[in-house]
Amino acid sequence: MRDYQSEATIQIYGRLTAHEFMLEILLSQFLAQFSQEQATSFAAKIVSQMRTAWTADDADSRAPEDAALRAAHDAQLLASRLLEKALERAGAIRAK
Repeated sequence: MRDYQSEATIQIYGRLTAHEFMLEILLSQFLAQFSQEQATSFAAKIVSQMRTAWTADDADSRAPEDAALRAAHDAQLLASRLLEKALERAGAIRAK
């Protein structure tokens, strides 16, 4: 008997990984059209906006046990890492 829940989880991870990779490629191509300074500034603005985008103004950011705040924090970290990778790839594209 197959474990359908495990198979579904693998499918979800596979799809998310593919989407993240495609987003990195597209974002890298977009950022490569600008100077390094402009691309870095753009990424910094996105990171800054992400810090407040997914939480309510009155949310207690010191409450790590809150699952919603943990999820928002994790999303911010993942997006920041994606932007870092995209900036690095954009630099390589720009250098060519």
